[in-house]
Amino acid sequence: TMLCRLGLLQDDEFARVSQQLSVQPYDARHYESFTTFNMAVVAGDCPDVTLDALRHMYEQMLQHPIAGKAGTSSHSQLRFFEGFVDVHRGDPERAAVAFKDSLASRAGPGHAMFMAALFASNEYYEHALLFSELALQQHDSGDSTALRGTRVSREDILDFQRKVNEHL
Repeated sequence: TMLCRLGLLQDDEFARVSQQLSVQPYDARHYESFTTFNMAVVAGDCPDVTLDALRHMYEQMLQHPIAGKAGTSSHSQLRFFEGFVDVHRGDPERAAVAFKDSLASRAGPGHAMFMAALFASNEYYEHALLFSELALQQHDSGDSTALRGTRVSREDILDFQRKVNEHL
């Protein structure tokens, strides 16, 4: 992120780094670093890194046998990052596919609501309702473990849905 802000991360350097990352297993402990970088690209702090290039990096990283294994936290996080980028690229359909795949690896109403909020904040209200409904289903079915912990109540989800419906 620092290189972005200094204008030192050019497209060719990013492509080189992306290639290096794709041959190493993704370490889920670096979630915050990737999130910060994603936000910097979305905010325009990395003008030479396009959202398409960022999406391609995550696609490459998922080709690694460990990160590409469904059901792992690495797979869930990388698919979430793809969906995050897709929302900001203006491709909510592709984002929904990535998010559903992420949820298949890491279910939980809180996780689904985070995705719903991301859709809503980008004015993809139908997708926001879809993911809030998934959150409600997961909440009601008790699909929550200590790892997946629910930080969202049924009332929170219903309130979110009422507010989103006001925009439709």
